Amino acid sequence: MRNDGHVVSEAEFARAVQQGRQNAKRGFRVRFVRYWPDYDAVAIMTEHQGGFLVPRASIEPLRDLDVNALSRLELCPGGAAFEIADLDIHVSIHGLLTDALPAVSPTKILSR
Repeated sequence: MRNDGHVVSEAEFARAVQQGRQNAKRGFRVRFVRYWPDYDAVAIMTEHQGGFLVPRASIEPLRDLDVNALSRLELCPGGAAFEIADLDIHVSIHGLLTDALPAVSPTKILSR
């Protein structure tokens, strides 16, 4: 039920579920994140076997952390962020890629 008292019909619910499935197929979904000490970077791998290495120096909450803490990076449920839970550090993957990779953003390339 929505806040206005509207009851969602089974047909509306079925359409919403189908739309969610279609969006999930098209969306950018992260499979895992790991710290790679050889590169002092965070690896972000997608479900489509593509990925990014983002230098730790580009990720403000991780810059001054002890390298041992970086081994505790975990993908948050839903894959929208990663965290080091015991240090209360949470990083949005979309925000990180938007900040760290502005040169490859399609809007930046098209506006040149």
